[in-house]
Amino acid sequence: MRFAILISFLLCATARANPRALLLGAERIYMSSEQLTVTISPEDAELRGTFTFQFRQDVTAPKRPYVVILQIPIWFPEQHPTDPSVAVFWKTFPKYGVGHLTPQSRAAFERAVGLRASLGDQALPVEDFCTLTHTNSTPRWADRAWQQEAAFCCLVFGFSIEDDTALTQKSLTISYRQPLSHSEGVAGFYYLPVFQNLPKGTSTTDTNRYAITIAAQPGCSLAVTSGDQKLQVESGQSVTLSPRHHQAIRAVAKTQSNKNAAANRRPAGQVDGSDNLSATVAAARAFPAAVAELDR
Repeated sequence: MRFAILISFLLCATARANPRALLLGAERIYMSSEQLTVTISPEDAELRGTFTFQFRQDVTAPKRPYVVILQIPIWFPEQHPTDPSVAVFWKTFPKYGVGHLTPQSRAAFERAVGLRASLGDQALPVEDFCTLTHTNSTPRWADRAWQQEAAFCCLVFGFSIEDDTALTQKSLTISYRQPLSHSEGVAGFYYLPVFQNLPKGTSTTDTNRYAITIAAQPGCSLAVTSGDQKLQVESGQSVTLSPRHHQAIRAVAKTQSNKNAAANRRPAGQVDGSDNLSATVAAARAFPAAVAELDR
């Protein structure tokens, strides 16, 4: 397991390294379901999600198991004037290359992010991550679209699964905290859905399989944009959305007075693919992607 993680982050640190070995067989695995709940305040977002993966039936199975490397990208703000955990995080970890969690640095990580991940009942160790910014070069294993938003860095966490079959037999669960970006008094969120290797005919607009529930904490309202679509989520309310591949989602969180919250209160709603509102929303979320397999 340490061998796979070492290779993953060696590639992260040296963008010119050849990542092709990590891509072997990657087209065989796809995300078959996602159920994510994002709770947003004017300061941060709390995310909890459950994901499942399956093998594509139209791709030939290998004769032996592969080590799968899962990547979880988290969009983390470059600065936050009122959240000291963000400043401490950047004093502790580099904005370029690899961050290592040590006994000395883990406290800063837990306060700012606190990522938890597990496959079934087995906790996945959070030990290292790679930081991508909108200005540094893109490693060949990374999605260039992860680096498009100027106010955020992308923290990429890698987890190795020794047998790719295990990933298709157990649910992956994650939770973490995401501080919002703050620029000129605006609290912003950015998220980019990523779906790779979906079988032909698979649609992510089916909220029975792919669903993101966005909830505004009491005293907070959300203005969400996705493509040409706009959506308002009032204080204490929620909306369920369906994600689409590489359609950026942005949200602005605003503090709402109790008087305005009462006036604007309305039932929670659901937006599906027919409304063309692609998916996730109002909180930087970790989107796990089975992006690479390494031959053992």
